[in-house]
Amino acid sequence: MISELAIKLILAGVIVTAVSGGMYGGYVHIKSIGYNEGVVECNKKNKAYEDTVNQKIATIEANSILLVSETRENNAAILQGVGTIIKSTKGKTLTIIKNGECTPSATLSDSIKAINQRVNQSIQGTKP
Repeated sequence: MISELAIKLILAGVIVTAVSGGMYGGYVHIKSIGYNEGVVECNKKNKAYEDTVNQKIATIEANSILLVSETRENNAAILQGVGTIIKSTKGKTLTIIKNGECTPSATLSDSIKAINQRVNQSIQGTKP
């Protein structure tokens, strides 16, 4: 029959295997608990980051909508202002004093053109 030493060795092998299996099972269980907690924490951080990004996107969208509406309003006001200026200056002249002489222009647009020419000449240093 099997000797007493062989039985003790087999019994010790079974005990070592059982203890090792229990320790491995505990390790896997503890590891899965830590992993699951890490996943939950990572998901919380990702959710907070996504919320921050979404808030910034919403702010940018709101600002762009506001910018577009204000631009439209300002363009309409400018067009009304230009129309008013054209109506109020229609038929009026502007007198330009150059070299001590008063030179009336036929229209306001001619006056603006003459002023621009004088400014350009003075910038270039060719002013008479």
